[in-house]
Amino acid sequence: MIKKAVFCKKNLTVLTIIVAALILRGLFLNRILEYDEIWTLKNYAPLDFTEIFQELATPNNHPVNTLIIKFISGFSGSFRCLRLGSLFFSFGTILLGGCCARRIYGRTAALYTMIALAVLPPFITAGATARGYSGQLFFLVLFCFCLIKCRKGNIFFTLLGAISAITAIVSLPSSIIFLAVPGTFFLFTMWKSEKLQKIHVYSFGAALFFTFLWFFRNWYSFEQNQNFAVQTAGFKEFITYFITVLHSNLIPVTLLLIMIFFKRHRKSTFLLAAMIAFPLLSMSVTGKAPARVYLPCAVPALILLMPDNSIKYHRMIFPAILLFLLFISFSTLPQTPGWEKCINSPDSPGMVKIYGANDGFTIKFNHPSSREKFAYQLINSAPLDKISIQLCGIQNIEGLNRQFQTVSFPLEKGKKNGCGIMISLRKSSFIPANRIAFLLLPPMPEKSCEMVLKLFDEMELIQLNPWFSAPFYNSLSGENFRYMLLAIRDKKDRIFPKNLPLFIATD
Repeated sequence: MIKKAVFCKKNLTVLTIIVAALILRGLFLNRILEYDEIWTLKNYAPLDFTEIFQELATPNNHPVNTLIIKFISGFSGSFRCLRLGSLFFSFGTILLGGCCARRIYGRTAALYTMIALAVLPPFITAGATARGYSGQLFFLVLFCFCLIKCRKGNIFFTLLGAISAITAIVSLPSSIIFLAVPGTFFLFTMWKSEKLQKIHVYSFGAALFFTFLWFFRNWYSFEQNQNFAVQTAGFKEFITYFITVLHSNLIPVTLLLIMIFFKRHRKSTFLLAAMIAFPLLSMSVTGKAPARVYLPCAVPALILLMPDNSIKYHRMIFPAILLFLLFISFSTLPQTPGWEKCINSPDSPGMVKIYGANDGFTIKFNHPSSREKFAYQLINSAPLDKISIQLCGIQNIEGLNRQFQTVSFPLEKGKKNGCGIMISLRKSSFIPANRIAFLLLPPMPEKSCEMVLKLFDEMELIQLNPWFSAPFYNSLSGENFRYMLLAIRDKKDRIFPKNLPLFIATD
């Protein structure tokens, strides 16, 4: 009897879904670490326990995820191992998502929801990336499952629900906008039906108090986080951003409205719709975040989209919906970096490779020799009369300005090749107005570098490959040495000493 129970059709189906989820996520577990993953590993994981919960001024620190990386990195630095926390949270979300869907729309919807959570790109990416989004999603879904289970005053699920709400907020403070709708709905309906019990009030009251205290103590840090909000210039750019958010998080509005119409006789349908709409509408107050921040909206959207037994031809409708969701969200899968071919290609004499301002941080970690190669490229190219620069994975000339902000100059001339865009340059001491020039400074004493830079004080200037340009100490001379590549531009004609390694694009 036990053997039959273990190997029943239901358990084998769930196991098959989990194995499929593991295989799909496994395809991306061993890829190179991304910018935010590296930042967490290098800058936050080494902090003390209390500091991890205090360093919240930038959105890179997701405390629960940081603690997991801190623990795992103590045993292994393998990329695959660092992502195990997100992987296991992802499995938990699949199981709990199915449980919630079953309680709301039945077994058919539960099965379809689990399949969707296992195979759709946004969930694969979250489960294969060492960031806090997979953990946040797990705790939010656990919170909703506990609300379903604790309506009769079950102490265990009531306490677990309060704890999961707190943990979700600690995972990512943005969780509060996703907790608001289901939490308010639960308390209101329980109060209205006179089923609200003391255990509910005390447990969720404590969670509310913690939330208030958490935001009060870290309000200044959260305000600083607004500096990283997505900026949109004009209505057209906002619409483009909004459509990206919808598609990246599996929210096809027209299809959802059709399903809401078919399921309109259930209160839970409008609750799920509100759980999607409220976070999206709240961006007008909280500021616009990157699309991945709204991933929790994808779960109620999926449950709404999943056909149940009451809808005819559901076995035909579901594959069509799944393929459509796969199509609109395929771009959210981890992509091969545009600079990868470039970094692995051999260096050519008289050529300097240029990467995105943020890409350099990722490249420096995954390819430690890149910094040394860049220095040699400057040394070999500076004395020449004709050189070339290659833009790797970027379409414009991108770097950091004097205020350490990421800015770019539009590309004037260039030819595409297999590894990027090539721009041919010639040495010139005369820089025409509004023309982009490139200044190569090979390793030199810091004082000499500062003297050269003073010649360009009044000009618009951005530093290229900034992550490769850290000063180093020369033990022979006892001096600090600096090297860099700069793109410069001015509104008027400029003439400089002829011995400067200054270049402009060839006509």
